[in-house]
Amino acid sequence: MKLISNHLLLSDTFKQLKDITVRINIAHVRDKNELIKFISTDKDIMIDYPLGRKKLPIPTLTINEVIKTIKDKKNIKFFAISNVESALEVLSMKEMLSPNIQIVPKIETVNGVVNLRDILKFGKVEYIMLDSEDLFTDCKNNNFLYLNLKNEVEIACKENNVNLFKMYGVVFSDD
Repeated sequence: MKLISNHLLLSDTFKQLKDITVRINIAHVRDKNELIKFISTDKDIMIDYPLGRKKLPIPTLTINEVIKTIKDKKNIKFFAISNVESALEVLSMKEMLSPNIQIVPKIETVNGVVNLRDILKFGKVEYIMLDSEDLFTDCKNNNFLYLNLKNEVEIACKENNVNLFKMYGVVFSDD
């Protein structure tokens, strides 16, 4: 599966893409009306909620407001949550969402990697996201630790048949 930012769809270059899932990072959504506009599409959607985010931008919508807004939308297929460090966080989120929406834990911390096997086993997830930049920061920029933890994530996902989303590049544009 290919995930692309909803903001890329503002450019004609990306509007023609097929077989994609549109990722909406709630930290970059101004209000409920803008969220409704973003999810009003025929494409599959992943909502990415930066739970526990400490850096800017901070979401203006609460997680409950987002869940209430998306509850009847059939194209919402995934709900990513940031800073997951335990299976309990995944299970709690599953209780809040419709059963047809898959939870995608975002692994961004050393604790998240340490507890990853439990998250995969007890959280019963099919996908996770690895936020390499935040993991590197949480490793206090220790490259050796970071590379070992990143490798551990890849091994754990392979062993548990879990799909791993990793970022591949960034798109810059002047339009």
